[in-house]
Amino acid sequence: MRRRTLFIAAIMAAAWYAFTPDAQADEPGTRPTKDMFNEMCRSAADSLLRQCGLAHASSVQIRFAGGERTQFFRSVLLDAVAAQSAAVYVEGAHADTIITLGIEDAQVAYGTAFRERWFGERKTERTAALAVRLEMQLRSTGKILFAGTLRHAAADTIAVEEAARAGATSRGVAVGNVPASSLWEKILEPAILTVSSGIAIYLFFTVRS
Repeated sequence: MRRRTLFIAAIMAAAWYAFTPDAQADEPGTRPTKDMFNEMCRSAADSLLRQCGLAHASSVQIRFAGGERTQFFRSVLLDAVAAQSAAVYVEGAHADTIITLGIEDAQVAYGTAFRERWFGERKTERTAALAVRLEMQLRSTGKILFAGTLRHAAADTIAVEEAARAGATSRGVAVGNVPASSLWEKILEPAILTVSSGIAIYLFFTVRS
């Protein structure tokens, strides 16, 4: 009887470990995809501005390339230029040095869903990539002083159920395909959970009696 009790207790402990959701208390909130893109955009813009030697220009006029993606990051790009130039003009012929900034490419992708334990929370790796283009020229001569593109990428792991919400923040830039639930996850998994719970309850009361 004692062996049987220990055996049943071990089964119930294993079931509890397998079915208990992953702990979330110590994990930070899911970062919006927009924030990932903004950080990459600022980092790429800062690097390009240092490469082109903007710090040596007393004033600069900034122009933005066309496209919805560039408009999405307009404020981030403008702040980057303002941080490295004494005077920044967005419109009008106020400066001979002209900086043109634009977003050439933006992508977000999700990897195959996985679990860190049986029946644990479904997670996926989120990868975001952004390419920033910068051209620097003299208005007086039209000479191109610098031209370059810099691509930045970042990745993290998020819950699949949070992916759609986090990705909606960057819908105007890039949208990735969130991993869909399989037949196992939609039908078989809930059925196994229900049956297993019933068996565990039955065994618990059987052992007690």
